[in-house]
Amino acid sequence: MGLACVFFFPAIRGRERTFWTTTALALVFSSLGLSEPALAVDECGPLDPSGNVTCKPGGNPYPTGINYDPTDSPIHLTLQPGVIVTIPQGPGSVNAVNGANTGGVSSPADVSITADGVTINNTANPGTTDNTGLRVQSSGDAIINATNTTINVSGTDSTWAILDFSHRK
Repeated sequence: MGLACVFFFPAIRGRERTFWTTTALALVFSSLGLSEPALAVDECGPLDPSGNVTCKPGGNPYPTGINYDPTDSPIHLTLQPGVIVTIPQGPGSVNAVNGANTGGVSSPADVSITADGVTINNTANPGTTDNTGLRVQSSGDAIINATNTTINVSGTDSTWAILDFSHRK
């Protein structure tokens, strides 16, 4: 989509013209219903065609968590050694690392999370429910392999360090 705007303010000179042109452009763009770019759900990059993605320590501390949830698609999430996921204080009910491709029985597609030498801290919201460390909700096989990994989670009802379940047909 291309958009061209030309503004001419003959009675305004120099810096004032720049200010008013910038202000006018801001109003035009805001009235078009264009919003800021959507925040990516793909914290570690997009899933490849086979559903694979690798999270690297360069994204630390992953303060919004790592979440992939394409419906009925495979997800194979690998967390490299040194990855740190630290959920800050806020509304709570956060899955620190989550791979979910279904909300019930649907077309089978496997989900796996592999974590080695990873640190997960989801303790900043202890008064909330549904806080998890590593979580898989799969329409196929549901696999979590965590070695040399520290997971700290606190919360009330339905709070789990590791939660892994399959809705298989």
